[in-house]
Amino acid sequence: ARSPILAGALVVRGQIMLSEARRLRSALDAKAGTPEHKDQEAKIKEKYGQAMTTFRAAKSRDTLSTQASRKAIYLTGICLKELGDFPKASDEFARVCRVYPDTPEAMAGAIFRKGYQWPLDPKKTAPGGSSGRCGRP
Repeated sequence: ARSPILAGALVVRGQIMLSEARRLRSALDAKAGTPEHKDQEAKIKEKYGQAMTTFRAAKSRDTLSTQASRKAIYLTGICLKELGDFPKASDEFARVCRVYPDTPEAMAGAIFRKGYQWPLDPKKTAPGGSSGRCGRP
């Protein structure tokens, strides 16, 4: 069943898992060269996977009239980027641009996809002739 409240709660749960993955990753350098290093890498990937699964669940329960879906799509892109899967991350950022073009998540996704930042004033033109809003002129 679609429920914007449940969808929002799932996004928050996913954000907690993303934070846990980042915390584990920050402790990874201290374990370099030890047997625990590979175990830690597996735990990190598992946490990112759990976060992305939770974000998918949030998208499936959202009514599309709330912020949950756009946040879930964007945060899935963040997870993929941090895992080093740039093509899939770019696909998620493109999706948030396509479905929710005039949102902060779309702007952040467009910045990632372009690989550079430009002035956020919509009257100014970004390199390549784009206004910076999801890569559209």
